[in-house]
Formats: sequence, structure tokens, C-alpha cells
Amino acid sequence: MGKIIMVASLKGGVGKTTVTAGLSHALAKMGHKTLAVDMDFGVRSLDIALGHENSTCPGCWDVMTGKASLGVAADGDERSENLFFMSAPMNVDCTYDESLTDKMFRNFLKSIKREYDYVLLDMAAGTGRLLDMASDSGELDTILVVCTQNAASVRAAEKLGSSLFKKGDEKIRLIINSFDPDRAGKEDSIGVVDIIDHSSVTLLGVIPYDKRVEKLISSGKTVIEDKRSKAGKAVLNLAKRICGIEVPLFEGTLPRRKRLKFY
Repeated sequence: MGKIIMVASLKGGVGKTTVTAGLSHALAKMGHKTLAVDMDFGVRSLDIALGHENSTCPGCWDVMTGKASLGVAADGDERSENLFFMSAPMNVDCTYDESLTDKMFRNFLKSIKREYDYVLLDMAAGTGRLLDMASDSGELDTILVVCTQNAASVRAAEKLGSSLFKKGDEKIRLIINSFDPDRAGKEDSIGVVDIIDHSSVTLLGVIPYDKRVEKLISSGKTVIEDKRSKAGKAVLNLAKRICGIEVPLFEGTLPRRKRLKFY
């Protein structure tokens, strides 16, 4: 039986989709059969991050509603035989469309859990019916809350973490993305220790700011495809931690003199 990881954030623009794409690719590269599912109905962006924007396969909505099988909807990736992608629908809004029931959604999660070692759900920014259905399903193994060092983003992470804890979700982990140690403590930017204190969520890892990331995303490549990328190394470290491998927090990402600025 595989593991389902929900990647979420209340605030947009924190790099949640980039993290999902990178982690999915990293887990697949480590030999795990991995499915990345775009759950951002009506908007979609995971397809671009993974280079699947021209895919003609049915998506997760078709599987949930019984219109397509899991095997047909999961689009293989040429970079790894272990990496698969499933798209979100463009014209469905679950806020108003009640044809998808809690049971149908739970059955969808159970079915993909049987077929894959790891499943990553890239949720839409903010709250919503899909996030509630996922967190209430009992099928999630880990919830990754993504934030940046921006004060508003940290507050959003605190709010999401608190609401999930109240629901009984305990396996919540924090990812601080695009962290620039030179900005820590300046204006509305916060240091790592303060982010952890404010969010009250256990830290899984820190992804440093990397100017290469934007170019990689626009070309449909994940951050781990650039061997020089510090962000890519950090994402590989995150994948190892998810698999239970102990990796030092800043392994291969920052020189020691820079690490001091994280605090």
C-alpha cells in the first residue's frame, strides 16, 4: 500500500506546485513508483511544471466520476519510468458541483494508493471543498504545508496548520521555500527559527532561493534536473527524509557561513 502526501498552502505564490513537481520527480528517481495529481481544479499548473501541458489523457475528475480508468488517466513521463502525472479538469468547480461525493473521492484515493508507492496531491491555494475532502478522508499519510519567509505567508501556514491539527491530522510538516538568508530579519522577512515558532508546524526542510528555478519551470523541467541548483539539492534531501532517510538540514545547499543567517 502506497502513501498519499497532500501539498497545501493558504497563500498563493509560495511555490507549492514547484515543490510538488520536484518531490515527485525526486521520489521517482529514487526508484519509487510516483503519481503527481493536479488538484487545482479550474486553474491547473502542475502540468506546466512537469511539462505535460499538451497531454490528451483524461484527468483525475474522470477517474473520480467513473468516466475513465486509473491506467488510462495516468500519463507517463519520459524522464522516469516511475513518474506519472494526472491532470485537473479545466471547467469543474467543486464548490458548486456536488456530483462528486465524499465516498467517491475517498475511493479515488484508495485506488491510487494501491497502485503507487507515493502519490502527491497538489492542492489549490487556500481552503476549499477538495482540501476538506482530502483531509477528512483518512487516507492521507502526510500533509506538507508550504510557505516562504514572508510574514503573511507564515501567518497563512500557521492558520492552515492549526485548522488541520484541530481536525486530528497529526502528520503535518512544514517546507520553507525560496528562503534567502540575506533577507532574514529584514522588513517583513523572517528567520527559520521564528517561522517554526510562529507556524507551530514541525519542519521537514528548507529550500533556498535559487534564480535558476523560474527558468526551469518555464521550460517544463523540475528543480532536480539542474545539478547545480541548490534548490534541487534541497528537494532531493526532502525526498530522502520523506522516505525515512536522515539528512542534515542544509546538506549540500548552503555553506556554513550562510547557515548562521538562517536564524
